[in-house]
Amino acid sequence: ATRVVVLSPDADEVLETVQADTVYVVGGLCDYSRCVKHTLESARASGVQARRLPLRETFDHRLSVEILTVEQAVAALHSAFSNGGNWGEALAESVPARKLKGVAVNKTVT
Repeated sequence: ATRVVVLSPDADEVLETVQADTVYVVGGLCDYSRCVKHTLESARASGVQARRLPLRETFDHRLSVEILTVEQAVAALHSAFSNGGNWGEALAESVPARKLKGVAVNKTVT
């Protein structure tokens, strides 16, 4: 059976693994102000699981933003699936270098 998971930066639970039998909903809001908890509330209203990418676990507190573009999120999902689940490497490859200046990266997060 196919599972559906909505990616939301506001979710409490981390997406631990990327699985082939799961549909990942990656959304983007073209807005200058972030709509706090919008994707999380939409997932709950639809009865769908919500998970966040392990940005907090991978990067130290100096990472300026916990929101990725749709392209960056999809690249991270693909990389984590392809590399056997190493989120540290997947996110380090997907987040733009300009956002990582002076930020410690834990490449062992799995």
